[in-house]
Amino acid sequence: MQALPRTAVQPPDPNLPTDPNPILTAAASPLDLPFPSQPALARRAPDRHAPGWLTRTWCRLPMAWRPWLAALLAMLAVGALLALVDRTERIHLAHDERARVLERMSLVRVRLESHLNQVIASARSLALVYATRPDFSESEFVTMAREAAEQHTSLVNIGLIRGTVLRQVYPLNGNEKAVGLDISKTPTMWPAYQRMMRSRAILIAGPVALVQGGTGIIVRIPVHRAVPGQLPGSGDFLGAVSIPLNADIVFEESGLPELAKDFVVALRGRDATGARGDVFLGEAATFEHALARQDIVLPGGSWQIAAYPRRDTLPDNLRLMRAVGLLVCLSASFLAFHLTRQSQRRADADARLRTANERLQTVLQTVPDLMFEMDLDGRYLDVWPGRDADLLALRREDLIGRNVADVLPPEAAVQVMQTLAEARAVGSSRGRRITVPLPHGESHFELSAALNDDPAAPRVLLMSRDVTHRQRVEQEIERLAFHDPLTGLPNRRLLTDRLHHALSSCARNHRRAALLFIDLDNFKSLNDTRGHDVGDLLLIEVARRLCGIVREVDTVARLGGDEFVVLLEDLDPAGDRAAAAARAVGEKIGAAVAQPHALGDDAYVATCSVGIRLFEHGAWVEDLLKHADTAMYAAKTAGRNTVRFFDPTMEAALQHRSQIEAGLRLALKRDEFELHAQVQVDSDHRPIGAEALLRWRHPERGLVAPVEFIGLAEDLGLIVPIGQWVIERAAAQLAAWQGQALLGRLTLAVNVSARQLHDPGFVAMVRRAVATHGIDPGLLKLEITESAVLNDINEVVGLMQALGESGVRFSMDDFGTGYSSLQYLKRLPLSQLKIDRSFVNDIATDPNDQAIVRTIIAMAHTMNLDVIAEGVETELQRSLLGAAGCTRFQGYLIGRPVPVGEFEALARSLLERRRDAR
Repeated sequence: MQALPRTAVQPPDPNLPTDPNPILTAAASPLDLPFPSQPALARRAPDRHAPGWLTRTWCRLPMAWRPWLAALLAMLAVGALLALVDRTERIHLAHDERARVLERMSLVRVRLESHLNQVIASARSLALVYATRPDFSESEFVTMAREAAEQHTSLVNIGLIRGTVLRQVYPLNGNEKAVGLDISKTPTMWPAYQRMMRSRAILIAGPVALVQGGTGIIVRIPVHRAVPGQLPGSGDFLGAVSIPLNADIVFEESGLPELAKDFVVALRGRDATGARGDVFLGEAATFEHALARQDIVLPGGSWQIAAYPRRDTLPDNLRLMRAVGLLVCLSASFLAFHLTRQSQRRADADARLRTANERLQTVLQTVPDLMFEMDLDGRYLDVWPGRDADLLALRREDLIGRNVADVLPPEAAVQVMQTLAEARAVGSSRGRRITVPLPHGESHFELSAALNDDPAAPRVLLMSRDVTHRQRVEQEIERLAFHDPLTGLPNRRLLTDRLHHALSSCARNHRRAALLFIDLDNFKSLNDTRGHDVGDLLLIEVARRLCGIVREVDTVARLGGDEFVVLLEDLDPAGDRAAAAARAVGEKIGAAVAQPHALGDDAYVATCSVGIRLFEHGAWVEDLLKHADTAMYAAKTAGRNTVRFFDPTMEAALQHRSQIEAGLRLALKRDEFELHAQVQVDSDHRPIGAEALLRWRHPERGLVAPVEFIGLAEDLGLIVPIGQWVIERAAAQLAAWQGQALLGRLTLAVNVSARQLHDPGFVAMVRRAVATHGIDPGLLKLEITESAVLNDINEVVGLMQALGESGVRFSMDDFGTGYSSLQYLKRLPLSQLKIDRSFVNDIATDPNDQAIVRTIIAMAHTMNLDVIAEGVETELQRSLLGAAGCTRFQGYLIGRPVPVGEFEALARSLLERRRDAR
């Protein structure tokens, strides 16, 4: 759909009258003529034989003045009559135009409300399932989402938000970027999402820019845990069902483009009190000059649409009437013709209004809901049965004029009256349900109501939606048993389902997971000596403690007896880190269980044995449970109250990690770190600088690659002193190069982690290193990643600006692998973007990587930023990057990371070669 023009024509004349009865108003307007009024003449009662006052005054005038005065009086009289006719014409023109605007606008409003309400209705079943079963399977989600998506062409996808993170999307194809989106970290969405959480009401936002691309309207249905015995939506907040709609399709199906062809149209938000909201279609001035406005009632608020005709000049008939009005206004025939034409126009306007009403009735017949117009006392004033008249308790003619108490069962009548009362108090009401016995069986309905804007004759529009099928689904869901009756934890059936989901998540996210099998030690002895009721108390307390240890994304289940299972998801893809995290949780579980338990009047100290099975995609659920159980028995064999892994190699990996950790803590003191450098060149193969790379010279293992210890240093907090050492050495190296002719202008780039950036002394440390060694700060380049920026962008921008004032420059490393948001990129004082090697690797074979690289380079040039590509290994890659506009390169094609001494020799060689070539 094409965007509506913002400045198509001039708005209507603001001085145009808006009197509801223009003919009477025009006729009652007095003519401003220089004649005394009739009452004044009557009071004078002149002598009939004496000359009148006008005659005497006329006779006293000089002869030369009389023609001018006659011409003036004639001009005033004709001008006044012409002004009266012109004013009447403009009033009726405004009347006709308003009728035409209302006719077209009503159709757009009804279609838009119907479209959005149908979309919301299609997703309510998914929201109800989510509320009752927060951890339902992905296959169930896909089935229900597919059924909803097939009904609406405007639906981009259906997403399931757990907490604040978008976890599941259907269809996934084309919407991969949306999965994992954290609403709380998205400034454009988070405020509205918070309002939805507080109000517990459906949220409609838009039009907004979608993550998938394009413009959309986002419908979010909040989901709260269903609590038995309480009203729906009264439980804890679980998340939301997110439905992005294609705004172009929604507006096109509502008829908005056709309306915009003939009228200047604007659309804006409108809250419950009638205050103006943001204008997201058209211009705000349209609402000030509009001939007609209408509210589009939506869940969570409303929109308002306004329009006026596209016309910046007077109509041709009015201009013609002005041109010839002086000649024909004195003719009675013209007056008769003019009045006849006005009557015909009024008749035409009435006919158009009748046609508009007939079309509106046709639209109402297509709406699937029952619609009633009622007064505040519950009396039916009008009925629209929609597509299914069989859902009415009585025939339409039998309903009108009767009260709800005379038609519906007492309980249903009470709910209807409460809905009317709520609508009268706050303007609208929704969500109440009633049950009505009908000839074909008992049916359930959900009520929605809205109050009109006429305080003199308040009326309520009540919509009744058939939710019988949904009610049956809810009852079926409640009947299903997915939890342990004693502890309330998930049982084996639900655990199996979540294991399947965890395996799918591992395959999708390339992460690991862990299964912890927990068995209480000597539990049989407790049951035998103190009874099963005491044993049940211990099981309940252990379940509570386990739930307090794990994260929200993890699962605690009870298989039976004294056996519990904990499923840890979203662990690090590195095996040693995942094993360390799983062991840490297992040890916490052991410590928590070992705390004294108050069982009745006595305290009881229990222990447990924990078996751990790490896994990733490709495993079998049955094998996972069996392996975790085997590891648990190995823990019992080892003496109970301990943790054991199923895979012995994990123990070796943990041991290796412990050794690396111990050596890393001493590496700085022993001066075991070395600084290597990888050359960076320009398009002429001339060295322009280098990237400083850290290496660890272990006394026993030799040279250790950074991938083995950098992550561990981050976890231990050692990255801050190590990073300080690197910056100090980099500054010292720059100081050594400054005195050399060939190397004096080379830059040196140093990688900075997120933990370093957020260290309170980071800025002072960098400034101190620059001042101590007396280097040009512009030669020191700090490389940061997108993940480091997103943690706290305001803090990062502040420290970057502080260092930028000192002359230090910043480069964005691995650009394009994160969110790559322009929102934060434009705020960062960067001097360079570094294209990630993942795009360079396949640039010769993957058109998508080629497009991404060209986009990054074009964007960088637009923002006056340098661009450098890393990971360049072939001449073809270098040529393609150069053709795309990249002039700086780094990679094995130019040179590998080498000690600083070897780098200096390489740089001199390249620089001398370039000098000799000239």
